[in-house]
Amino acid sequence: MTKLDYDHSTNKFELYVDFNKKNRDILSKGIGYCRKRTSKGCWSVPDNAWSIEQVYEYFDDIKPTEEADMRLEQYREKMNKLKTDLLPKLHQIKKAPKKAVEKQIDFEFKGKYDLYEHQIKMFWAATRFIEAGCGFAFFSDPGTGKSAPAVNVIEYFLEQDPDVKKVLVVTPASIKYNFQEQFEEHSSIGANVLVDYDYDRRKGREGRRFRWTDPNIPIAEYYDGCTEYLDRETNSSIQVVNYKCIAKERKRFEDYDMIVADEMHYLRGRSSQRSKEFAKLRKKIPKMLGMTATPVCRDGFDLFKQINILDSDLLPNRFATYRDKVANCVPIKVNEYTTIQKPVSWPGMEWVNDKIYSRAIRYEMDECLDLPPKVYKKVNVEMPKKLKKFYNELVDTQVLEFGEMGDDDYAFVDAANSLVVVSYERQLSAGFIKVSEPEDPNPEYVTISGFKVKALQEQLEEIDNKEIDGSSRGEQVVIWYKHKHLLKEIKNMLDEEMEGKSYRVINGEVSNLAKADASNKFMDGKVDYLIASVDVTEGYQAHAARYAIYLENNFTFDKREQSEGRIRRAGQDRKTIYIDIVANGSLDKRILEAIKDGRSLSERALAQEIFE
Repeated sequence: MTKLDYDHSTNKFELYVDFNKKNRDILSKGIGYCRKRTSKGCWSVPDNAWSIEQVYEYFDDIKPTEEADMRLEQYREKMNKLKTDLLPKLHQIKKAPKKAVEKQIDFEFKGKYDLYEHQIKMFWAATRFIEAGCGFAFFSDPGTGKSAPAVNVIEYFLEQDPDVKKVLVVTPASIKYNFQEQFEEHSSIGANVLVDYDYDRRKGREGRRFRWTDPNIPIAEYYDGCTEYLDRETNSSIQVVNYKCIAKERKRFEDYDMIVADEMHYLRGRSSQRSKEFAKLRKKIPKMLGMTATPVCRDGFDLFKQINILDSDLLPNRFATYRDKVANCVPIKVNEYTTIQKPVSWPGMEWVNDKIYSRAIRYEMDECLDLPPKVYKKVNVEMPKKLKKFYNELVDTQVLEFGEMGDDDYAFVDAANSLVVVSYERQLSAGFIKVSEPEDPNPEYVTISGFKVKALQEQLEEIDNKEIDGSSRGEQVVIWYKHKHLLKEIKNMLDEEMEGKSYRVINGEVSNLAKADASNKFMDGKVDYLIASVDVTEGYQAHAARYAIYLENNFTFDKREQSEGRIRRAGQDRKTIYIDIVANGSLDKRILEAIKDGRSLSERALAQEIFE
């Protein structure tokens, strides 16, 4: 007889079988992450449905103890509910009438705007599956509005589940403030956003100094320079932090009851510290909601860590088991000591998709029939401290100094008048500044931070929706910029980070023939990205794309309207999405406000506003 027990102190099953080689291979390789506990004469087995199913498949005559049987009964109830109720409804929910879904929701949405039909269905699915003990994910296109239902899911559990008292939201650093905007728009409660967590250098203090925003202060005030932070303590049941913070300070956040992972594809790296620490944290937090445009990043192997973190019941614990099930691989010798398995085909991806979409719902932009034909998305990114310091100095003194006088890297910038300040501030908003004389035919630029280009990379990775077998190139995108130096940085990022992607440039230095050639290749699907100047917005078509990302904007409304018309024009049969990457506390916000109001600005008008 094989005995199966359950240890509440470790939250793991204990399997009492012989410590022979056959059993060792079954448990450590066939099931994975089973540990030999010599002191108790048993094997420790992970507490998830996949492991238990494998145990019962490999071993006969298993006799569970009372404790183990109680835990198994919970699994039986969960799996029965999934099979008979939740999964059939999930597979049919897109076709379900809106009113029929609303009748099943006992919750009052408290946002400024009504949710769209697809958002209500996303909310229903997430709440039902998470209540059943499953992790759940929104895998939907950028612009479809994942944050609004996510915010309402959070408020639902805080309001109706007595076991949920604290919720942790994890996002990339560049968009953590955007989530607070969503709380202000779609919820009656606010969140603390982690501003920084540097080591506390005040006398007599140890550890890190965590500083948070106050949810009682509108996030827009922080964009404009508010410095009223909460030191260490928080005053909300929701905290928003970035992934790097989890990698560094995971243990600080283990007492939360629910975790929300925005841009969940950040967890694709199986061996990265970020993924490892997040996985450890997830084991401590019982409820999870994930969000991303698509779980696929480079290949089917990238799915393994993400899905195992989301819900450990779905996939094998051991990566080698998963690899052998989904891919046909050939061994490639890297060096004398290392051999890797390179996938050549993916016969098991249908099985993986079935697993994924038993815990996720996906909406493509064109499925959301009630969305407007134009969708606007603003990504607020925080200017690095050093860059913000230079930005403020330029306004206050009209002078900047880099380094110490006499040093090799010393550079001096002097703004002769307020109009020059505006020009320099626009450069700083993009992370660089010109340090040579105004009339210099070969101007020299200093890059202070590539924060905007990094935010662009994150947006492109979210949009990138290529098929695993490489049959689809994925979404094409038009990238808008103004300054030539920023163009150089964009091209460097695409060359280094977006492997296999191609691009062409359209600006004032490109001949009409070259511009037409770039446009034609883009329209034919031979080019992934079109990098276009906001000063050259006429005379070509780009409606093969439905996404446009603006790192910078022109002052004039008509230029913005013309640039939007490159993808929203005759022949475009899909909704178009415009993403503005805005540097907090910079001129970006003021320029975007004017464009939104249908007005144009001048450098003189901006200068007057700044110095007033």
